[in-house]
Amino acid sequence: MNKELLKEWAVFLIIFTGLLFPLRFIFNNYLQHYWFGSLGILSIVTFILFFLSTKGKLGYVGYVIKKRIIKIPKGKAFKAYLISASILIYITGLTITGIIVADKQITTTFVNQMTQQHITTVKQITSEGYTNVQNNPSILPIDILIILTPNPLMFQISDIMNQITHGYGYTICSLVFVEQIELLGINLFFKYRFKESS
Repeated sequence: MNKELLKEWAVFLIIFTGLLFPLRFIFNNYLQHYWFGSLGILSIVTFILFFLSTKGKLGYVGYVIKKRIIKIPKGKAFKAYLISASILIYITGLTITGIIVADKQITTTFVNQMTQQHITTVKQITSEGYTNVQNNPSILPIDILIILTPNPLMFQISDIMNQITHGYGYTICSLVFVEQIELLGINLFFKYRFKESS
C-alpha cells in the first residue's frame, strides 16, 4: 500500500469515523431517547458529502470521498466487509434484544448481589469469567454458544452488562447496529449505482 493510498484512507476514515460516530452519539443522547432516532444521519451526511464532492466543492477531501465511496463496494474487500457487517449487525441486534426482553427484576437482584461483593465494573466481571475459563477450559465452547445464540441466559447477561455500564451498553450497541445497517445500504446503493464503471 503506497503513501498516497494510506493518506486517502486516513482522510476517509477520519471523516466517516471520527466525525459521524460522535455526531450520531450526540444526537442519540440529547435529541432522541430511542435508538432509531439517529437513523438516517449517516445516509444524509454521506450523500451530501458525495454530492459536494462530485461538484468539486471539497477539494482534495472531496476527491478522496468520491473515489473511496465508488471503489469500496467492489472486489474481495467488499465481500470481507459484508461478512464483518453481518456479524456486527447480528451481535449488536442480539444484545439489544436481550436488553429489551430480559427480566428486569432478575437483573436488579443480580446487580445488587454483585455490588455487595464489590463487583461493580465490566472489567471485574470479565476477569471473573476469564479465571473460570482458565480453571475449566471445557466450558469455553458452552460460554461462546450462550453468548452467540438467542437464549434467556444471554439476554439476561446483556441486560446486566447494560445496567452496570449505566445504559451505555445499549447506547453503543444501538449506534453500531444502526450505523452498520445504514453503511450496508449505502454501499449496496453505490455498488449498483456505479456498476457500469466496474
